[in-house]
Amino acid sequence: SRRSNSTAPPTPPASRPDDGAPVDPAGGLWPGWRGPDGGGIPREAPDAVVPFETARVLWRSEGAGAGHSSPVVWGGRVFLTGATGSPAAHRRSFVMAFDRADGRLVWTPPLPALRRPARPPSGNNGWATPTPACNGRRLVAAFATGTMACLGLNGAVAWTLDLGPIDHLWGLAASPVVDDRQAYYAVDQGKESSAPSFVVAVDLATGAPAWRTEIAPSGGRGYSTPVLLRGEDASALVLWAGDRLSAFDTRTGRPLWQAPTFAELEPIATPLPVGDLLVLAQSDRAAAWRIPGAGGMGPPAAAWTCFTEAGARFARIAAAVSYRGRLYGVSEEGTAWRYDTATGAPLESLRLGGAFFAAPVAAGGRVIFTGRDGTLHVLKAGDRFERAGTLAPGGRTDASPAVAGGRLYVRTRREDGGTVLWCLGDARVER
Repeated sequence: SRRSNSTAPPTPPASRPDDGAPVDPAGGLWPGWRGPDGGGIPREAPDAVVPFETARVLWRSEGAGAGHSSPVVWGGRVFLTGATGSPAAHRRSFVMAFDRADGRLVWTPPLPALRRPARPPSGNNGWATPTPACNGRRLVAAFATGTMACLGLNGAVAWTLDLGPIDHLWGLAASPVVDDRQAYYAVDQGKESSAPSFVVAVDLATGAPAWRTEIAPSGGRGYSTPVLLRGEDASALVLWAGDRLSAFDTRTGRPLWQAPTFAELEPIATPLPVGDLLVLAQSDRAAAWRIPGAGGMGPPAAAWTCFTEAGARFARIAAAVSYRGRLYGVSEEGTAWRYDTATGAPLESLRLGGAFFAAPVAAGGRVIFTGRDGTLHVLKAGDRFERAGTLAPGGRTDASPAVAGGRLYVRTRREDGGTVLWCLGDARVER
């Protein structure tokens, strides 16, 4: 494997966001939290078989700073956010771009902290948990300081925005979402917060808020990332907060509809789009709604529910993925479960062991669960559970992996609090 030279200074970023910016998504992409469309599955080669269990380390970069954000892949770059300082004493936040071929750090421009939150984030969270989002021309990042930043893919900072006031008990962790025109961010600060909870849309060209809509906060506080439901003429942004799914018109922020969900003090799971279904799975409860039409504009209809008594076994943080008609999740006790996506009926379980915070991903005929100890459990997707193998690049992790071009991009922690970015794959597989 190749180890990047973390002591080499990165290239100074360009002064204008569009100067020489790479926009070609050749070789697959993973543009934000949970990949394309928020589903945890890459768009490329849906019927291909990729033996991820035999992947080796192609490169690793040890200059990734502290953080739990997941990698984002676009064109020849892998993007990641990081921070320095303790959970109580923030020193610096930054965005990093790594060369996708060898892991070399390409750029990491300084970013201001426009304000400090009323309370620092928890040690399990930190200052750089939100995963950035990319649309091929702009990269948007958010930090627990309450600062949102927009950069060109060449590293030039287009704008920064203060989302505050922030008074979130454990710190911001939801990720931004982008389309061609706007970036969206949800701040669910909880009923006990002194500051309001809201969803905001920000103009990518100017950094000016296009709209800001207050939301009913969750009973505790929220971490759920919204999902975009895109249509040809209109699109909706759907958020889980305050014991309900709420949809907002992306053009105006106008509320479109609400659907009651199971009670949850701390909504964490991102609504999972599966065809015309939206699935929620958290804390041994799951439910699905059918969204009529394109763009999520119409009110949903309840499709199914599966609670503890009926065999629902979902960890509080680790989320789920739907692949080839099956919904995969992992329990708090470390057992992987498989369900029928159409009905929610439990089908089969397989003991993995350990604890899981990362969201599972699926690609190439495989479903991958990432344990907090850094082990990637690779299972074959089929009519029954079958272990394919495990990967353990080194270090613990709470970050979710990215999958692009038949390769895995994984972030792990070092003992000193810094992190390492790994590229795992078969050197013969085209990127």
